[in-house]
Amino acid sequence: MSLWQVRTDSGSFSLGKKRQALQAPGGCNQPFKSSFWCPRRHWFFRDPCPFTNRLECENFRRMCGGL
Repeated sequence: MSLWQVRTDSGSFSLGKKRQALQAPGGCNQPFKSSFWCPRRHWFFRDPCPFTNRLECENFRRMCGGL
């Protein structure tokens, strides 16, 4: 059982019981306080991702072997 869940549904981003609208498709770089959500790694980061969407991230990972 998890204590806190992050979910991206169609058009919304849920942090536990808090809910907000998605700013980018797929939830990439979704801001929350002073952090940004990465749906690929399922974690928050201090700096935004340099990629504009998840497709760019996946293409880079396939071409270079990882992040």
